[in-house]
Amino acid sequence: GGVAEAQMVLGFRHLYGYGVPKSCTASMKYYSKVADAVVEYHSKKAISKPIELVRLSDDKARNNKLEETEDVIQYYQHSADNGNADAQVALGQLNFYGARGVQQNTEAAARYFRQAAEQG
Repeated sequence: GGVAEAQMVLGFRHLYGYGVPKSCTASMKYYSKVADAVVEYHSKKAISKPIELVRLSDDKARNNKLEETEDVIQYYQHSADNGNADAQVALGQLNFYGARGVQQNTEAAARYFRQAAEQG
């Protein structure tokens, strides 16, 4: 199963120009192939949700109400819609894992990850 690893290496090399011409477009081509394969693989089986760790001594995080989380997600959504790559990655992760009350959706996750990749 070395094909995905080779595509990741080629994507990295093109992104930084190591031994090949530096090209974000070529890099994205290789990374997109791997991303598509990962989405396809995980859409066929359940993805285990990560455990969200909160320190017991962190009162603010422990007492974080769902409404506050929803506000943060709405902020990320607004930022992502306006081209913020960090927000697109964050929403991609939330959708991929189904965390923080967001329903797991690998197709939406792939869409957000692609949008972020297109930003460079």
